[in-house]
Amino acid sequence: MANLKPLVIVGAGSHGLELWDIVRDINQAKPTFKVIGFVDDGPVKQENLAVRGVPLLGPIEALADLDALYVLGIGNPVARASVGRRVEHFGLEMATLIHPTVAQRSFVKIGRGSVIMTYSSLSYDVVIGEHVVVHTLTAIGHEVVIGNFSSVSSRSCLSGRVKVGERVLIGTGTAVVPNVSIQDDSIIGAGSTVTKDIPPGVTVAGVPARVIRSNETRR
Repeated sequence: MANLKPLVIVGAGSHGLELWDIVRDINQAKPTFKVIGFVDDGPVKQENLAVRGVPLLGPIEALADLDALYVLGIGNPVARASVGRRVEHFGLEMATLIHPTVAQRSFVKIGRGSVIMTYSSLSYDVVIGEHVVVHTLTAIGHEVVIGNFSSVSSRSCLSGRVKVGERVLIGTGTAVVPNVSIQDDSIIGAGSTVTKDIPPGVTVAGVPARVIRSNETRR
């Protein structure tokens, strides 16, 4: 156990706690990490940390005094990108978390700091950027590209050669047909079917998905 890599989870809310579970499962399959604590600038439910036996180390600035890997436990892609820009100045190495149940095909590339959750599948030649989150039971088709800080929610399916930009949020149960491009800062509503390219900075929803508003305040 002496060779476990020290890991800090940035964000002690629901997403951060979910990452703690993923680390636990990774360690059960192959001891790899030791979560030394959480950092968070906001109010934290201390009882959630206490039951897991992991302390709150302080605000995000506490990373300046730590020698550990880190992973961003922040669900919202825009907030995750904002915190990611702050954290990178501390010069710490990012941890990449891939749940043991994930199915990967050949020549998959997963960027630093990304998280691939339970029972997801990645087909061949998939390229995933940095600090991306692929949630539980998600299917990523062949030659899909997902940009930095984006999130693909549970039970979604991205068909072959789909291109996803940066800071995109794809809602639960979304289906995306082959060869579609979803540009930066867009939101895909839960249960949508995306049949054509999506421009940057919009929210779409429905079957088929249509633009319902601009995300001017999101950027």
